[in-house]
This record gives sequence, C-alpha cells and structure tokens, in this order.
Amino acid sequence: MPSKTVSEIKSRIEKAFYRFTMARAAFPWTSLPPPCRDRLRRYLLRKGKRLRPALFILGYMGHAPRPAKSIYAAAVALELLHAFILIHDDLIDRDSRRRGGPALHMLMKLRRKSGAPARVRGEDLALVMGDALYALAIRAFISVRAGPVGKQRALEQLTRAALVTAAGELEELLYTQTPLDRMDHAAICRIYDRKTAHYSFAMPLAMGAALAGAAPRTIAALSRFGMCVGRAFQIKDDLGGGQAGRKTNIAPVMADIREGRRTLLLLNAFRHGTPGDRKFLRRVYGRGTNTPGDLRRAAEIMLRPALARHAVLEMKRLSLRADRLLRAIPIKPEARKALQAYKESLL
Repeated sequence: MPSKTVSEIKSRIEKAFYRFTMARAAFPWTSLPPPCRDRLRRYLLRKGKRLRPALFILGYMGHAPRPAKSIYAAAVALELLHAFILIHDDLIDRDSRRRGGPALHMLMKLRRKSGAPARVRGEDLALVMGDALYALAIRAFISVRAGPVGKQRALEQLTRAALVTAAGELEELLYTQTPLDRMDHAAICRIYDRKTAHYSFAMPLAMGAALAGAAPRTIAALSRFGMCVGRAFQIKDDLGGGQAGRKTNIAPVMADIREGRRTLLLLNAFRHGTPGDRKFLRRVYGRGTNTPGDLRRAAEIMLRPALARHAVLEMKRLSLRADRLLRAIPIKPEARKALQAYKESLL
C-alpha cells in the first residue's frame, strides 16, 4: 500500500539519519568542539516529519531501474539542509522553541562555572553551526554511489535550492515593510514558492529523479507538481494547519501577525474584511507592543470563515492541479500511488 511505502521509507530514513548523526569517531563530527557537537546531535535527533528526504526517495524510486547503494545515506542531506534553514529561521524570527525543545541558539547558551553568562552568545554559536550543517549536507549527499552525470545534476538541484530559499527569506523580510493596502497576491505567492515550495517539495522530487537518470522534461514536470503541492501546503500552514475554523491552531497565525509576515490569509482579510477589520489590522500588524489579546483578535479576524474561505479555495485549486500534473508524469505506478497518498495526507 502507498501509505505503507511512505511509512517504510521514513523508517529507513530515520535509521540512516541516526547512523550519520551518531558516527562519533568519524570526520566531520570530530572536527566540531565537543559542546557544539553534542548539543547539535541532540537537536538533530528530535522527532520530525522527514518530509524532504521522503520525497527525495520517492522521486528516485519513480525512475531508478534498481536502488543505488547508500541512497538512504544520501537522503540524510535533505534533512541536514532543512535543519540548517530552521536554525537560521529561528535566529531571524527570535523563536525560542523548535520541535518540542529549545531552539539551537537557546540550547547553546553557555554559562561559566560561577553561574555568570559566558561571553560567547548562543546566537553566534548557532549561526556558525547552521553553516556547518550546510557543509554536512553536501558531504552526506556525495557519499551516494551513483553515476557521475546524475549525481552532478542532483547536486546542482540541492545547491540551487539553498540559493532560492535564501532569496525567498530576503524577499519576505523586505516585504514586511510593504504597507498592508499595497500587498500583492503575486508577490506573496512568489515568497511562498521560493521559501517553502521549492526546497521542501519541488527540489527533493527533482533531485531524486535527476539522480535516477530521469529525462529533463520529467524532472521539470515533477518540479511543477512539487511547486503546486508546496504552495498549497504553505497556505494550509497559514491557516494554522486547518481549514477556516476546523482543527485550527491559532498560535502560528498570531506569530505571523507579531512578526509582520504578509500572508494570503492577511491579504484576503484586508481585501474582503470590514473597514473596522482593516483599521484594527493596520494598528496591530507587525508591532512588538501588542498584547496577547490584540494578537488573538487579529488572528480571529483573519481566520473568520467568510474571509479565510478564499485561501481554502485556492489551496483546493492547487491540490486539484497537482493531481492533474501527477497523472501526466511518466513515473512508476507504485511511486505515483505513494506520491498521491502522501500529498493527500499533507493537504
């Protein structure tokens, strides 16, 4: 069954990730100072979705005539790249929690034996450790035993994703300065595509297919499928993981308001809300002095079903388009079924 296939893939990824992370005597781990190495391991081994390495394996399985040796060790690279991006995200957003524990910069807050704060900041250590993870991701991927052409094409996908994601992060930060009444649907979607859809969905699928020797047209088609699913996934995340009041976690929406992120949820609330809604959103959006009550009220405006339904409909349109794209991609039937089932579980 497709769901079992994805479950088995994730189980094998978890084992490969553990082996890589716990290789105590091996370079490159031995190159890191012990306090950094040990805390980084604890951070990496927290429970995660393993979404990107799973999509990489599915992209590969859809085209490979036979499994390459160490393919799961190579999949570890996608999780390391994700951790690198999360560490920098938490520094930018000043988030103190990640995956049920302290963010890495909080985990790295050192103290002297006297109890006084150390001179080195946890933020500085986490920044450099995040950079080290990017190098570790490259190293993990090049361990795969595969043909040089496919390997080079796949590595190009990985490095391009890092650049595209950085561009998306920069664009999002700059776009927080845009007045609310000048927000643009295309600009917000471009940020979604660069910051989420490309590196989380399109790149892993394309990278796996490239490594397996798929034709360029097939790789491009998989990328288009991934971009549709990725944008829909980001819209669902904007909705707090639910759909306009159903199974909605309001906390992420409140965080977006506090940080001043321009989202489709905000755009729709501003376009279709009442004059009173717009006035209140202008007053509170992106201001660090808001009370929890103000943040909650703004989030409730944005999640009001009559306003949020525009985002829900867009998410559904993207999901249907992804279905049409997937049906047209020349890929092994079992991989197609697994991708379809996985897409449904995510959206």
